[in-house]
Amino acid sequence: KRPLYTHDPVRFSTICKGVDYDYVFKYYLKNSAGQKWLIGNTTIPTISFKFTMPDTYTLETILQDRFNRENIYIGTLRVEKNPGVALKTIFLSPSNQPNNLYWNGSTSEREQMEIVAELVKEGLSEYKANVYLPDYELEDRLGWRKPGYQNEEAIKITGRPTHAKELNADFYLAIHSNASGYGGYCSGPLALYHPDSALSKAMAQALYDNMMAVTPFPDQNGGVKNGMLAFGGEGYGEVRSPYKLGIPSVLFEVNFHDNANTGQWILDNRPTIAKAIVKSIVETLDLQLKPEEEEEVAEYLITDEKWRLIVKTNEDETLPINEETIHSVAIMGVATATQAQARAWAESKGAADWFIRELPTFWRIATEVGIDPVVVYAQSAHETGFGKFTGVVHESYHNPCGMKTTVGGADHDITAHCQFDSWETGIRAQVDHLALYAGAPGYPKSVSAKGTYIVGNNYESPDPRHFPYLYGTAQMLWELGGKWAPSPQYGEILAEKVLMIRKQG
Repeated sequence: KRPLYTHDPVRFSTICKGVDYDYVFKYYLKNSAGQKWLIGNTTIPTISFKFTMPDTYTLETILQDRFNRENIYIGTLRVEKNPGVALKTIFLSPSNQPNNLYWNGSTSEREQMEIVAELVKEGLSEYKANVYLPDYELEDRLGWRKPGYQNEEAIKITGRPTHAKELNADFYLAIHSNASGYGGYCSGPLALYHPDSALSKAMAQALYDNMMAVTPFPDQNGGVKNGMLAFGGEGYGEVRSPYKLGIPSVLFEVNFHDNANTGQWILDNRPTIAKAIVKSIVETLDLQLKPEEEEEVAEYLITDEKWRLIVKTNEDETLPINEETIHSVAIMGVATATQAQARAWAESKGAADWFIRELPTFWRIATEVGIDPVVVYAQSAHETGFGKFTGVVHESYHNPCGMKTTVGGADHDITAHCQFDSWETGIRAQVDHLALYAGAPGYPKSVSAKGTYIVGNNYESPDPRHFPYLYGTAQMLWELGGKWAPSPQYGEILAEKVLMIRKQG
């Protein structure tokens, strides 16, 4: 019997029991962030893996989308609660202030705090947590790292806070060094919290206490303070904006950089500062150390509720996957298949009437902006279950791609999903979002608050998540993994569907 191949860690990242380990080999794919398992199929294996059950899918859809897409046929399936807490996700936002110079003028707050943030991320790598830093390269392309006013764009609600929201962050920590304006004589850490968040206040207190424990200077104008009292009650942006998006946050000033003594201490003790911050995060969020020989588990983080799927396959096997082909599928370009091929594919999958009826609409709108319509159609098939909408979103929403509102929310929350006035508008929103990721000419567009659009020079996009920082971040379809959706294999799954359409007779 030939072996069974897969590249999807959601299914085969962890093989727990019931498989003869002599026939299990793991290897990494060149130029791919994904992992691939080769499972010896000399016996009928039972494959166990952890999975966070998407609320927008029924079990039937899971079977179809997670298994049948590679012709893996299920013998038995058991779903059970998987105890345990989801990995915490932490977003670190170091200062983006290049003009805030240290007392000696030789370095800046941004330069030093980016170093500290990297050390914090490295320290947290020992714990069960997802830790993210800003996309500096993208911010630079957008002009957000230039000296002056533009560097404030990064910390506005549409900048890093929204990026953190997209990553489903559990906590947002801004890391800064302070300046007194009093001749450089102040010292001590300052932790600014949001008064409506108990977690924010607890983190602020932990940061202050742990930093004071390693700081050889007294507290003179530092402390733990309400970050919403500043600026006439408007508060600090990195305290206010993340909280508006549902993310507890703290703005932490490690010490004063305009004081020669404390400024030099910061430069000499960045690892010590980072360790104090790591200790605070670990204590407050109750992070657990990774085991020395950690069992590799791919968490498909959509909701907080985790499930374990125990699957027994039968003797059928899949065809090997050509990763080079998958990684060659681009978002932009002319149509790589005909409408007839797409229709035949959709009909073979039992697609809903509207999904087949609106095929010309997908083709026309995608072609207008230079996006391969096969990509758009394949993505819509994936997101809607070939138009059947088995989750919380109904066909009446005219939402072809699971598009969420600007604020977003959980997959099971119907209010988190967009409702468009027509398929024309919904498909245009999907195409605009793909074009934004692909870096299409003429993007980003201006966005209509009402979800309408105007064709012509005054074009307004109905895409409610038309965030400039997404521009040009995924020119190839596989690069959408971990961006459009949490799964790192999301884009590769779509690419497989594109290839299936192209193969239609």
